[in-house]
Amino acid sequence: MSINKHYPTVCMVLFSLCFHMIGCRCGKRSPCRKLFLKQLKEKVPPAAPTPVSQKVPSAAPTPVSQKVPSAAPTPVNQRVSCITQPFAGLPNVGNTCYMNAVLQVVAALYADAVNKDPLRDLINRINKCEPLTAEYMRSFKKELYNQSNKFNKLLLKSNEQEDCYEFFQNLTEDFLFFQSGLIAQVPLILFDQKCQDDPGVMKPVDLNVGLSKLLCDEYSAKKIAQSDQLCIRLDRSGHDTNRISESNSNSNFRINSAMQGTECITLNGLDGPNITYNLSGFIGHGGTNPNSGHYIAYVKRGEKWYHANDAQVSEAKNTAAIKASQNAYMLFYTKEAAKTS
Repeated sequence: MSINKHYPTVCMVLFSLCFHMIGCRCGKRSPCRKLFLKQLKEKVPPAAPTPVSQKVPSAAPTPVSQKVPSAAPTPVNQRVSCITQPFAGLPNVGNTCYMNAVLQVVAALYADAVNKDPLRDLINRINKCEPLTAEYMRSFKKELYNQSNKFNKLLLKSNEQEDCYEFFQNLTEDFLFFQSGLIAQVPLILFDQKCQDDPGVMKPVDLNVGLSKLLCDEYSAKKIAQSDQLCIRLDRSGHDTNRISESNSNSNFRINSAMQGTECITLNGLDGPNITYNLSGFIGHGGTNPNSGHYIAYVKRGEKWYHANDAQVSEAKNTAAIKASQNAYMLFYTKEAAKTS
């Protein structure tokens, strides 16, 4: 506390006390009091105000150029959240959903068997959840086109929608990561053998019999049992001459009914116990034919299912994934290890 600031008040109190003790009764307007106050002001000048230049300045605002900038937004084609997903999505660079869906299956199921670039580099980036840009995917597609010996070049040169089954076949032939697997086609539409007048009439097969039976009807159980992995294409497209109307509308049609028994395939053991193949991934297709529509992939990693739609990756419930597999276009299975007693 400053003494100079309160000195007049202290003196006035002492003065009043003294006058009270000696019997002065002049009051507040007494000459004695006025004289004392006059002398007090002459002897003790009031405290000088603090100069403006000596006032404690407030904290200076941070210059704009020195402010900590906020994090720059990640470009859209690099935006990958690896906090909520275990692997990276793939940007669509122009009707490449057929390619993206297949690559997600390869990354999830056959990564250990891929030992050749550029596929190996891409698979590693997917599984490490590194940001994958549109520029990278265009470069990957171009390099795949330049280095491949067995690829159907039209699959990579055009910017049109292609068949993911054909792309998978070419990819396995060139990179040899599916050597112990069986690639099978199971038609879901067959010629109606009862129609002798018009053998071009086709009819859907009974999907309620289950995938195991349909697969064995097309391939021997022995051939299937020799494979560690299965890739099955459910051919859902067909052509029915009875569907041609007077206006010559398209007679192509598609089987969208649910296939039963997709979760696992069980074969009767030829010389031992039954052999079981468990569903590990599949590709769905929305569209009237393989050259239009959109492909998406479902892959199982560990005990969880994930839905990969180009750059978007999200976890899927087990029941939802199995239900979606019943309308799949391609299914991928892994042989269950034989149980030892």
